[in-house]
Amino acid sequence: MPTKMLSVKLVYIVPIPGSTKLAHIQENLGAANYEFSAEELTKFNTDLEKITIAGARN
Repeated sequence: MPTKMLSVKLVYIVPIPGSTKLAHIQENLGAANYEFSAEELTKFNTDLEKITIAGARN
């Protein structure tokens, strides 16, 4: 799931890039500047609800 999607859906997630390449870290940080449209968020949430979650969640 893209970093920005996580930050919109779950505001308590802090992305920690596991990269040794500066370009990858900069790319991940650039996601903070992206704004989703209402339509994009609606589609994301609709699609996300179709996924069956297995196993216990704490």
